[in-house]
Amino acid sequence: MYFSVGWPDEFKPKDIDGGELILVSANDDQSLFAVLSERSLYIWTSNPRVLAAVYSRCEKSVSDHGTNTDLVWALNGNQLAVATSSGRLLFFRVDCDGQEATFPNDPHYGVVSSVNLTHTNLVPVFGPILCLDRIDGPCVVTRIQILRYKWNGVLLYSLDLPSLINPDDPESAKYEEKYVTGIKFQPLMRGIGLVLNTGEAAFWLNPAKNKTSLAWAPGVEGASAVALNGKFRLMAVGTESGKVHVFTLEDELNKLTPSHTLFLASTDYPNLHLGAVKCMAWSPDGYAFAATWYGFGLAVWSCFGSLLYASVCNDHKLLPSWPLHCKLEIFSLTWMASGFQLLFLANSLHVDAPSTQGSIFQMKFVKSALTSNPCFSNQKHLVLYGDNQVLLQPGESILRSRVMPPIPTNRQDSVTSSASRSSFDGEHRRSLDIPIPINLVIGPTSKRSSSVSSMPDGVRGADFAQQQQQSSQQPWITLQVPEKYMRSNWPLRFVAVNDSATYVAVAGQYGIAHCTVATQRWKVFGNVSQENNITVCGGLAWWRDMIVVPCHNFQDDCDEIRFYPQSSNLDNTNVALTLRVPCVIHLINLLSDCLSVVTRDKKLHLFGLRFDKHGPSGEPLREKYFKTSPVPRSSSHSERGITYGVMCTRMAVCNPMGGSGTIVLHSMPELSLAPYVPSIYHLIALFPTEMAMEASAATNEAATSVLEGSLPKSLVANVAGRVLVLSRDLVSAPSSLPPSSSTGTTPYCRPVALASSVEMIWSAAHSAACRYLQQALWLGCGASGMKVWLPLFPSEDDPQPAFLSKRVMLTFPLRIYPLAICFEDAVVIGAAQSFKEIVVNSDCSASSRLFPFATTERTVQIYLHHILRSLLRRNALVHCEEIAQSCSSLPYFAHVLELMLHEVLEEEAVKRPQDALLPAIISFLKLFPQYLEVVGRCARKTEVALWRHLFQNVGSPEELFADCLSHNQLEMAASYLIIIQSIEAPKVSRQHATRLLNSSLEQKLWPLAKDLVRFLRTIAASSEPTTPLAAATTTSPMTPERQPLARAPSNDSAS
Repeated sequence: MYFSVGWPDEFKPKDIDGGELILVSANDDQSLFAVLSERSLYIWTSNPRVLAAVYSRCEKSVSDHGTNTDLVWALNGNQLAVATSSGRLLFFRVDCDGQEATFPNDPHYGVVSSVNLTHTNLVPVFGPILCLDRIDGPCVVTRIQILRYKWNGVLLYSLDLPSLINPDDPESAKYEEKYVTGIKFQPLMRGIGLVLNTGEAAFWLNPAKNKTSLAWAPGVEGASAVALNGKFRLMAVGTESGKVHVFTLEDELNKLTPSHTLFLASTDYPNLHLGAVKCMAWSPDGYAFAATWYGFGLAVWSCFGSLLYASVCNDHKLLPSWPLHCKLEIFSLTWMASGFQLLFLANSLHVDAPSTQGSIFQMKFVKSALTSNPCFSNQKHLVLYGDNQVLLQPGESILRSRVMPPIPTNRQDSVTSSASRSSFDGEHRRSLDIPIPINLVIGPTSKRSSSVSSMPDGVRGADFAQQQQQSSQQPWITLQVPEKYMRSNWPLRFVAVNDSATYVAVAGQYGIAHCTVATQRWKVFGNVSQENNITVCGGLAWWRDMIVVPCHNFQDDCDEIRFYPQSSNLDNTNVALTLRVPCVIHLINLLSDCLSVVTRDKKLHLFGLRFDKHGPSGEPLREKYFKTSPVPRSSSHSERGITYGVMCTRMAVCNPMGGSGTIVLHSMPELSLAPYVPSIYHLIALFPTEMAMEASAATNEAATSVLEGSLPKSLVANVAGRVLVLSRDLVSAPSSLPPSSSTGTTPYCRPVALASSVEMIWSAAHSAACRYLQQALWLGCGASGMKVWLPLFPSEDDPQPAFLSKRVMLTFPLRIYPLAICFEDAVVIGAAQSFKEIVVNSDCSASSRLFPFATTERTVQIYLHHILRSLLRRNALVHCEEIAQSCSSLPYFAHVLELMLHEVLEEEAVKRPQDALLPAIISFLKLFPQYLEVVGRCARKTEVALWRHLFQNVGSPEELFADCLSHNQLEMAASYLIIIQSIEAPKVSRQHATRLLNSSLEQKLWPLAKDLVRFLRTIAASSEPTTPLAAATTTSPMTPERQPLARAPSNDSAS
């Protein structure tokens, strides 16, 4: 989701003595940010970061009106208000006059618009100002009133706090001396979050309408700060205990419902004394949440509770050698540049630490492309992007094809904030037609442990150790966007990669650019006026080799969807198809050849796409071709005959690229989302899928092609974290409506609320080997892990009763943050924050001495064993077996079974539940030829104290040893021999070793026979009796005492 890169930048206002820094705050479009000190106000531009204006107050002004304490920006960013300690409100006007000032010290950007800062008004407020925020104008809170002003300083209205806190009995609230100490306004939620001096927190809905109804946060004690997330409708309340309680706002009930709690667990970070929560901030896109404490530390979580970054890791976990005095008290922070930067002010907490007096820190982040553009192609690959670069790791399509063109990569395996354009690595093959094998993407290797649970869920064993090491060292593909494009379009807003991860398209403030990954050659608009004439709205997508660009056309003042061919130069004359839409586009997505478009008027438009090489002049097709009604065209389009399409239920034909083919566009009935979406800004993602609500429908219904204009079987929407599923009405609506249909009936049933607290959604966009995985829906739920909505297909021999559910929701934990799912490989690919301790000298900046170097690494977690275990818990043996059989060809399938056995064994050996799952797991494992191998490896990686419980269910080791001999699995029999040697007398081990030696000699397995001879000599030379099984299990399973095993000096083959 969000991952820090490199060291934070440190800067300060030089040669200006304005007193101690107090606060940092950015305007709404984040083009400017203000830093407030006791006597001065500094205005900086975001890109390039330049101190553009300063207003310093004289000594008389400070003496008469007090020092600065707080500030708030106007919505349009051209005004701001500053509160003082003596109860004054200072108004300023911020003018960007368009004149360009030259800054020769900046190597990349030579000019920036000048900024003029002018003091316009001063308004006295009766009583000290406790907090300040903005509704339509400045909103000032005193001990007894809430005052709302216009930006010209005129008082709009005032509200007594007792009537707000307790409208039924204002006198009691006045008597209790309750007043507001913190305030935060959120326009998307149409309300204000409040913190009271009594430690309570509440949400004030519709303050603009002067309503006084409050929704109180239940169970909150000692509230110290509040922050609101308008996109996901969340309110975070920081407390004096250091915890952050997050609530969901229920508009209909005007009620706050507990969602989750954020804190740093003492088990992971021992001896932490962070203190009360100091300040908090949600990222502009709502996906990340940052918090600091009065003690020290900074942490960043995802919106539903996954810990992404924690500065206290430096002292307690990842870098134990990091100096303990490198702790910072961060007292103000704000997000910048669409979430790519986090600005904060901090003080050092140790006399030996580098001085941070008057310093401002800027921490840089990269984030997932799914946060802004949740399209299907971005789900297949690991795509992160920063403000001016794209980081790519090919996912499922590259892994399955096992063929990859030579990709230029950086030699560093970490992500840095200043990555330059990569060059070809000499170790890679340069010929495009030579296949390069791609290994399974695995996280960093770890030391081998005797316990499976202590090892990461990667591929284990000698067969994959080399793959794991190689894949962990594979660097990110870093694509640096050209400065020519970023100079006027910073920062990046949307990123889209095609299905094969060979092309990448990006969009900034205006226009687009795209890149060929293999050569890292970019294409930008040659005509700057054409680039500045469009701004992308709703994301980007790839269809075949064309970039689907939803945009607003400033010249014609209309909204369009353009198809730019990848092979042509970026120019309006090369546009293959332009489709005009009646409203601003909010989201787009592509399922195969079905294009879904959501507009700001809460309507969903679906289009079927097809590329025909012959067109109307070639072989006649069954559809009726026609030219759409003429639309006025600009002069820039006059060189080629471009046909504009309009929203209709007929076919639209366009001839792209000078007669080389025809795009057939089929418009399907539109669908109104107004009954299901309270605000279009709460619609986070919408996916057309081929997932049928009923498993029987998926098997019995004849497959219909989206190419022919059939509607998707279902629509999946994420509305403020709630997942809604709209399935196609197969009874009242046909599967494929004719183009001229005007029935007006909705082809989808009423939505089903599937889950809440959902951050990401994944669905298979193509046919998978396992029909269960193809029809499943995957939900990333933050700290709650992963949820899978799995179909239960009825058996042909034993039909499923009608009263049983056709789908089941499975939940399993994740140790990584999921960013992509490889359905064919049954793994979840994610990224994780890591740190490197780089020793620097005293001449370096304070940030490099106070912070470790942050990097982002790939991580992988296998999920198949969680699904199998959950199905066995529900007695769904038939479905469990079918899923396992479809994945049995995976090279790590035996490891999946081993993980499932080991996890259940460790849980039930201690708790001994009445509804034990271990017998069902054993019965299931016996269905597969890897049964003996799985049990043997699990036993050797398990504590000796748990062996008794294991062998009570699977049988004695001697029986399993005999089974290995009977099945001619001599290598596996050697593993059981070591187990027998650990729990039986030497005489028994000698007998079994002799049998195995005879069998290995018959099979001519000379290395194994050699190891067995050494093993027998070691047993004969050893006079100490081994520990019997009964004695080994007398120790409590909670604290087992491992006994040393008498092994041969060299028994690699036997192990």
